[in-house]
Amino acid sequence: MKRRFSSGAGSSTIIITSPTDGHTSAESDSGQHTLRLSKRSKQPALSEARKLSKDLADSRTTKEVLNILLRFFKQLPLESVEETEFAAKVVVERANKEEDVANRVKLFSILGTLLRYPGVNLKYIVEEAIRCMGKEESHNVVAEILNTLGIIGKFLPSEVELHGRILDLAKEHLQNSNHLVRCRCLNIIATMDNQVNVSDGNRPALSLGTLQQFTSDQDPRVRTAALEAL
Repeated sequence: MKRRFSSGAGSSTIIITSPTDGHTSAESDSGQHTLRLSKRSKQPALSEARKLSKDLADSRTTKEVLNILLRFFKQLPLESVEETEFAAKVVVERANKEEDVANRVKLFSILGTLLRYPGVNLKYIVEEAIRCMGKEESHNVVAEILNTLGIIGKFLPSEVELHGRILDLAKEHLQNSNHLVRCRCLNIIATMDNQVNVSDGNRPALSLGTLQQFTSDQDPRVRTAALEAL
């Protein structure tokens, strides 16, 4: 597209063109000046998983991180298996270094949702979740991690060794002072022991005894969870 402008005798004519070659140049010939204007192509929009990674890296406050996580959660499910896998890794990496308790809870909550979609390496998540539990001090975060592990166990019913590790972890935390942690542990014991084929025939009986023991727990919410598990 060309536009000509003239301002009378003795003045030069300016021709403005809009080429598509992406270059901008100026040239003169016999008093005529040509200015070439080009439109730069827009960068492709980032996918939701890539945007999550960038936004978290650029974040400066805990509130900003929480808002980023809330916005990302609303975009689930993602468009592809690859994006889901990438997002899960981003969430795990952030959970390992996040200092704010509320944000760690939200990160594992999002992870528990991502696990329901194809594309996530569940065994990798188990290893990372167990590692996080080893250094976690917040009861609420521990409860959310246990919830995530319980979801993984349901999706991998044939992984006997993995179930055994999760069960042992749940039993280790049965004496936790927080009612939510104890409830999560009881739920894992109730659901996973029914799926694991163990050589020790006494193990299911021991688990049943554990559940019965917590029907007299001091917290009514734990008693209810134990009764429901039975």
